[in-house]
Amino acid sequence: MEALARKVLVKPIEIQVGAKSVVCKDVTQNAVICEEHQKFLKLLELLGVYWECGNVLVFVEKQEKADELVGDLMKHGYNCAPLHGGIDQFDRDSTINDFKSAKIKLLVATSVAARGLDVKKLILVVNYDCPNHYEDYVHRVGRTGRAGNKGYAYTFILNEGQERLAGDVYRAFESAGQEPPDDLKEMWETFQANMKAEGKTVKHGGGFSGHGFKFDEAEDEAEATKRKMTKLVHGLEAGVEDDDDEIENQITSIMKSKTRVVEAKKGSQGPTTHANLGALEKAKMLAQKISQDKNLTGVVERDAASRTAEAVMRGGEAAPVTISAKAVAQQLAEQLNEKLNYIPSELHPGVDTEQDVQYFEEELEINDFPQQVRWRVCSRECIGQVQEYADVGISVKGSFYPPNKEPKDDDRKLFLFIEARSELALTRAKTEVIRIMKDSLRQLASQARTGGQQARYKVV
Repeated sequence: MEALARKVLVKPIEIQVGAKSVVCKDVTQNAVICEEHQKFLKLLELLGVYWECGNVLVFVEKQEKADELVGDLMKHGYNCAPLHGGIDQFDRDSTINDFKSAKIKLLVATSVAARGLDVKKLILVVNYDCPNHYEDYVHRVGRTGRAGNKGYAYTFILNEGQERLAGDVYRAFESAGQEPPDDLKEMWETFQANMKAEGKTVKHGGGFSGHGFKFDEAEDEAEATKRKMTKLVHGLEAGVEDDDDEIENQITSIMKSKTRVVEAKKGSQGPTTHANLGALEKAKMLAQKISQDKNLTGVVERDAASRTAEAVMRGGEAAPVTISAKAVAQQLAEQLNEKLNYIPSELHPGVDTEQDVQYFEEELEINDFPQQVRWRVCSRECIGQVQEYADVGISVKGSFYPPNKEPKDDDRKLFLFIEARSELALTRAKTEVIRIMKDSLRQLASQARTGGQQARYKVV
């Protein structure tokens, strides 16, 4: 309203009474750091102190919590009533009148009572659930300490999980010129230090603000993609877009596919981690050395066998067979190769048997398609079907972003990543994905023509 008034009026004169969004100095603020199960006991303690002094207003976050807390307080002998948006308007007016006339001295409400409620005898406000932004805190606490009267406000803050909310309460203490409690100050400073150590900046809630139009190429491209998708869906709904080639061309233009070829070695078994890289290299060197001495080892083994046979034929005792160090090394190398899944080459190490091979990759962006189409393409059943049909690997990467939201620096919009050993397999996989998307779009258009998705069961 203030912004609209400034646009219409010419050089307006503004009369400001008090400060903006600041707790009144007549209100004594208090913050209690506690656990969830301690909040009700602390509330009973405060009621024992302030019950005879005037009315008490307790704020909670949800309607269900208000009804539950009213039941618990009535069990302990306190006459109270709930006030939230789930109650009928007539009942809400009656509850407020009873609270003003002191027929009901205790009221449990949501933030619906944070504005416009003026009760002269209201002495205590308790934020049973900590408010989630600064302005809500100011309006809640502002229900007491009105017209020069003294008031008290207590805010319960959980010791775990509400460190960010503690910053708004700490800010309210400072803006009102009051000294915040030591435990609240320590909690907020510790949270700031942890965020700074993680490289993050702590921002206070400043309401909702738009970013406006940037009028750049990315925004123009997003708008063009949105128009293409709208035209495609509405064309299918009206039965105009029946040409498969035309639909396929529009889907391809929206997907913004990117294809690239990756060069790799035939003998490589994929990426090797640093942990087993040294062991794998040692296994290769040891296996190649054993491959060089394979014939020599065979001769030594045959000599040992022949000597044993001659001794037996002469009627003598066979000499003990000694296992050479090379044989032991060969056994250890075979065990290591089996553990690392490495097959040593039978050829000489000087001969290079590795050949350059090509892997084909393609990215299909599906972020801008309707939700039903995205779910269908990203389903496990669909991905498995395409992988088995085209002999490719498919993975879903990125995150979904609405049309007016740009992805983060370290993230991308939702897309399918396809890997194939041949260009033919990659083309077959892409064609199959487009076919599934066309079927999903036609099904979506059919549901729109018939008035939405049909129910699975009918009540007779």
